[in-house]
Amino acid sequence: MRTEKTSAAGHEVPEKLFLTSPRVSANLEEEHEITPVGLPAGVFLWSEKVTDSEILTLVDRLERCLLAKNEFHHRDHLAVAVVYLNAGDFSSALERMRATLTRFAAHHGVAGLYHETLTCFWLQQVEMRLDRDICLRESVEKIQSELIDKELPFAFYSRERINSAEARKMWLQPDLESAGTVGG
Repeated sequence: MRTEKTSAAGHEVPEKLFLTSPRVSANLEEEHEITPVGLPAGVFLWSEKVTDSEILTLVDRLERCLLAKNEFHHRDHLAVAVVYLNAGDFSSALERMRATLTRFAAHHGVAGLYHETLTCFWLQQVEMRLDRDICLRESVEKIQSELIDKELPFAFYSRERINSAEARKMWLQPDLESAGTVGG
């Protein structure tokens, strides 16, 4: 039996950091699906009850480009937004988010991936719902549950407008419904 596995980012992870769950296979009576647990470089897994430390580790790994591009998802963007908004005002959170996402995209060779309007939109949605009186973990869980629908921007923007080159480069006001006031 191998003692190490490789994460999606190509980092070796000791076997003891993996949980197994049974899965039926055509070739074997029982095979185990390997799921990383713990936080080796490039690997992040949301457990049922994520800790403040795990959230801050996610932010650190994102900022240092230690996550593979397919390891950073919508829920992770929201968690980072909560951290950045808790650390400062909207303007500073937006600057930090913009810098982090553009660096992360450039690191993975997809520099044109960054979208200013969507970044501003989602950060604004988090800001409107953020409760700074609860702990970070609870705040992230609340925001993730309330903003789980990745299609939300299309309630405010036509697909034509949001998919435009202009929207990718600069903040555009919604053309369907007001999303509130956003600095950008």
